[in-house]
Amino acid sequence: MGRTEGERGRARRGFSLIVIFLLLALMAAAATAVLLTTRTDTRVAGRHRETTLAFFSAEAGIAYGKAFLTTQWQPSGFWTQVLDDPPNAVTYQVGGFDIAPGDKLPLMRSRYTYSFTNNPEDPGGATTDTDGRVVLTSVGQALDRSGNKVLAQVTLQVEVEWSAVQLLRGDYQTQQNQSASGVARSTDTAGVDMGSSRSF
Repeated sequence: MGRTEGERGRARRGFSLIVIFLLLALMAAAATAVLLTTRTDTRVAGRHRETTLAFFSAEAGIAYGKAFLTTQWQPSGFWTQVLDDPPNAVTYQVGGFDIAPGDKLPLMRSRYTYSFTNNPEDPGGATTDTDGRVVLTSVGQALDRSGNKVLAQVTLQVEVEWSAVQLLRGDYQTQQNQSASGVARSTDTAGVDMGSSRSF
């Protein structure tokens, strides 16, 4: 006994409904996969931004630490006095201002802390600098908007060494009135050479 035309039409409609449901399920799965991939990429980009901010904050701490060291050198005790100082911390704001009407850079905060320890090879131990070398440690942190939560942290260390640098000014001559006599002078000073620092 064969099917009637009405029964065959109902069977086709049922098959079409199953195919449509399968296609919808496949499209929903593809949309979910795209959404999860986009979310993961956004997180990775955010972590990269936070880590980069922390790295540059640590580099700022190295620069400020070196500048501070140039003011603390003493010929008799070298850098002994900075070995007992507590770490210096600076917090600052990144972004949060208009770059164009209606466009605001995202607000982030960052902090760096720099401190000094004696190099391990120094015979003076941890508290006395006898060889003119110290280790400068800088910790950079990317913070959330409130400045309370650490999002990323990077630590950098450099060993800074003192060496006398002669800064020579070129000779020059002065003439008085119509006289042919001249005076030649040169000046030299000693300073701290920060160019010899090495990272490790």
